[in-house]
Amino acid sequence: MCIKIKSISIYRSALILKFCLIICISIVAQSPERYEFSQPKMGTKFKIIFYCQSDSLANIIQDAAFEKIDKLNTIYSDYEVTSELNKIVKFQGQDTSVHISSSLYDILKISQHISKETYGAFDVTIGPLSKLWRRAIRRNEFPTDQEIKEARSLVDFNYLRLRDDSFLELLKNGIRLDLGGIAKGATVDEVFELVSSYGITQVLVDGGGDIRVGAKPPDSKGWEIQLPNSKLLVQNTALATSGDTYKYIIQDGRRYAHIIDPRTGYGIQNAKNVMVQAANCTIADAIASAASILEPLKSKNLISIFDVKIFYDP
Repeated sequence: MCIKIKSISIYRSALILKFCLIICISIVAQSPERYEFSQPKMGTKFKIIFYCQSDSLANIIQDAAFEKIDKLNTIYSDYEVTSELNKIVKFQGQDTSVHISSSLYDILKISQHISKETYGAFDVTIGPLSKLWRRAIRRNEFPTDQEIKEARSLVDFNYLRLRDDSFLELLKNGIRLDLGGIAKGATVDEVFELVSSYGITQVLVDGGGDIRVGAKPPDSKGWEIQLPNSKLLVQNTALATSGDTYKYIIQDGRRYAHIIDPRTGYGIQNAKNVMVQAANCTIADAIASAASILEPLKSKNLISIFDVKIFYDP
């Protein structure tokens, strides 16, 4: 009798195991669903697309992603009066150090490196000039040479100093920081990493044209990115663009873009539309900003330094 009972028990266990295996195989065999979410953030539209097999997980991810963007905006924004970026200027001046968050420290450290390698064409101390030219374009009133000269005197990445213990020093009064050439790219990267942390590999994050993608979607050769005159299929890469398509001001028959050359203080003329492809969107965004200002020959040096590809749209 004991032998018979043992046989029945083994048989039942085998049936249960077989049933569990069938369920697992069935779940694995299901094709993941495509989910797309978008919200206006950071003055543009952020779009997140990914593939997973659960509505509940998709909603958890999208809530976490947009919450992450809001949090980063309270750090990076030069529009929000209470942002960390704007708060630190209250402490500027000689021999003054301010402890900053790891997120702000990291983006400023990368920015300083890019500033050095781009001959100052990328510079996060550009805030006084950004403010001046935003007002000029909004009012359609060209700034005076004196206004440009005064704002320009406050712009130099060497006025910003970072210490290894997450302290920041601003070495001149009147400095105003502007992360507009890198913040969206950095935010795209942070959101991409967050979505990936849930085990999602097929993902696209688009922050107003700054794009990072993971593995190709199911049954495709890559993520389809629409360009002005063509389409691009990509995977596991990042793309960013820069140009003067929409914002500019005309003075004495000359067109000045909203993209400002920190070295001269003026909006650039004959602006180039540039697309940069890189391993992450932080680098792609910043290099695109710099490459739209630099001469192509100088931009060429950035290709090997930052391992990027630079494309010009005539």
